Amino acid sequence: MQAQTHSPTTPKAPPPRSEHTATLVKDAESARAHNRVTIGCNLPHGLVIRLYAPELGEDGKTTVMKPASEEVKLNGANSSKIIGGCGLTEVDADFWEEWKKQVRDFAPLKRGNLWEQPDMAHAASAALEFGAIPTGAERLDPDKPKIKGVKTAEKD
Repeated sequence: MQAQTHSPTTPKAPPPRSEHTATLVKDAESARAHNRVTIGCNLPHGLVIRLYAPELGEDGKTTVMKPASEEVKLNGANSSKIIGGCGLTEVDADFWEEWKKQVRDFAPLKRGNLWEQPDMAHAASAALEFGAIPTGAERLDPDKPKIKGVKTAEKD
């Protein structure tokens, strides 16, 4: 039996998809079909989010923000399945866009501790980059505190 050779003009067959890759591709196709996005979160304990709607208060003058959706739990760095230090959660794309509008000044969102990708495959890749963004909940080095006004105690 002769060994097959590939000429520069003959493309090589793509490697067979692993079970994991096939699952990611299937998840991506499903997410696009159902208007969903994947949210990455590197906060230590994740985050519970929901939408709010303004309503007139009991006094008839003040506006009160009332819950307007169910809670959505975003997986964080403590999730059982993390990639690059980030928990990944699939959510409704319209919900996510509205939530971002309502909390546009939320520090973790502005810092990049919460981010979105169109599907799980892209999120898994992006997690390797976004997982390194500091959250403000990292351990402190007792010999080199980086907090204004805090100094290491002198030994007696």
